[in-house]
Amino acid sequence: MRGNQRICSKECVRQRAIKYRADHKIEKIKSKTGWRELTDITEKLLCMYTNEGETVKQLAEYFDRPRKQIKSILDEAHKSGRYEKYIEQLKKYHNMEYNLQERGAI
Repeated sequence: MRGNQRICSKECVRQRAIKYRADHKIEKIKSKTGWRELTDITEKLLCMYTNEGETVKQLAEYFDRPRKQIKSILDEAHKSGRYEKYIEQLKKYHNMEYNLQERGAI
């Protein structure tokens, strides 16, 4: 999490993408490979949602990317150790939020 950015739910990600395309009049462009450049948060979100039980097929639909690309991103994250790092960050975030709720700060 950076600054005051919050982790968005899967439905939130999908709705934001739809709204962004509509606001900017972006049409889905089908390339031969279907692979687009990754944003800095995409890999992190994919790892987090996979950890929560989402399938590659579901993630491909949410992120409007080919399954093969999703699988490739996740494989690379596992190999590099970033997957575990992201999951640890998620656990720390949830623990912090839970502790704040316990104290009545949220």
